[in-house]
This record gives sequence, C-alpha cells and structure tokens, in this order.
Amino acid sequence: MDIITVDNVSMIGRGLWHGMPAFSDDYSSNCYLIDGGSELALVDVGFATAVPQLLQNVRSLGRDPEKIRKVFLSHAHADHTAGIAELLRHVDAVVYGHALTKETLCGGPGIYRSGFLPVDPVSAPVHEVIREGDVVRVGDVELTVLGLPGHTPDGLGYLISLPSGFSCFAGDTVDGDQPVKSAVTGWMNSVWGSRVSHLRASLSRLLNLGLHSFFPGHGDPQLGQVAVRDSLEHSLDQVHRLLSIRDLDWLIAIDV
Repeated sequence: MDIITVDNVSMIGRGLWHGMPAFSDDYSSNCYLIDGGSELALVDVGFATAVPQLLQNVRSLGRDPEKIRKVFLSHAHADHTAGIAELLRHVDAVVYGHALTKETLCGGPGIYRSGFLPVDPVSAPVHEVIREGDVVRVGDVELTVLGLPGHTPDGLGYLISLPSGFSCFAGDTVDGDQPVKSAVTGWMNSVWGSRVSHLRASLSRLLNLGLHSFFPGHGDPQLGQVAVRDSLEHSLDQVHRLLSIRDLDWLIAIDV
C-alpha cells in the first residue's frame, strides 16, 4: 500500500474502487489527513471498521493520532461518516458538517426523502455546523467551506491552498482517477435528495476555480491543472447527457 501524499495532505483511507486496492476497509470512502503543524485534521472517516487502519496509517507517516483535533465531513452518507463514533473513542476532535448532515446523523430525515431510512442509519455527532464561506483553521492551514450540492443537498467542499497550488476536497461531487475513463460523479438518487441541475452547477463552479488538484470522495486525487480540467469537463459532459434525456425524472429515481 502506497499512501498518496501531496504537500501536507495524505490520502490515508480508501475502499475498493474499480479494481483499486483498499487502504482502510473495502467499502469506505477516501479519508484524508491534513497536517497543519500544531494539529491534524481528517476529511471524512469511512466505516467504523476502517478506523484502526486509519490510525495506523497516520502513525506510519510519523504523525501522532492524538493530534487529530478536527474532522470535516463532505456529506452524510454512511461510507463517509459511519466511523465517527469509533474515531471519537480514540481522539478528542471536533466534527464539522452541514446542517443537513447534522440532522441526518442525529436521527432526523435530513437528506433523505420523507418515509425513507437507510438500512443502517448512522448515529454520530456534528459539533459545529458550517456553511458556504466559513473559514476554519487547522494549525497553520486554512480551509474555506464551499457549498457543493447535487450528489446530496448537504454536499460541502473544502478549499485549501497548498504549496503546489489551490486545491479542493470535493466529496462525491466528482470522483477521481480510476481505470475507467477520467472522472465520474457520485451515484445519484432522489431518495437522498440528488438533483442533476445542482450537480451541474457545482461541477461548473469547481471547473471555474482553476484548481491545481482535487481530492475526491472515491478514486485517486487528480493532480495538475490539465488533469483537473479534463476530469471536471468529462463529468460535466455526463451530466449534460443526463439532462438532455426527456422526462428524465420519470424514467429513473432522480430529480432534475
């Protein structure tokens, strides 16, 4: 296993993804470690079964897991959040997320359509509700919150300035390098509030930022402005194809 590190960001967790080996456990999302010097932070956690390996991966980088002081959530889906309670048994951290993420993880309807509940609902705290434009420090590093609805209504991105250039933790708005063609978007389903037009706007927003890299919720990070642009344009093309289908919302469980 080769942990992917870009400046002071390391991808320390990943589930199986299009033939890529898992870093943590088979079904978890990506998990990223941010090294802010005086403190560390995670972006997403994955399932509880991933947590022991995540902590071991932090140690393998020569970092102390006890310095993890903040956890940033991209959205409420279990493959990103179900390990929060287990993680908090080992570290004293503040969990940040969208208001709908908090509602979902506290047992409310949150992102889910009325009458629908996931098979294994996640129960976990979100200590601090954040929104578009908020800035949170991780030691010497600043993260700026970016609203990225579409895959889910609670989607958040986190902009970060790295020595190699401007980057973003993008959650499932766009997925990264994989053996199939370029990037794709996260699964869409109206039961968790997916909306294709909102996803198009979020992808366009990321494209217009001129990012030097992005860190997706699944797949490997996209590195370099050309790779980022190609991935986002490919994902936008897929969304445009969806929106060109007449009566799309009648054909599949998705909201336009």
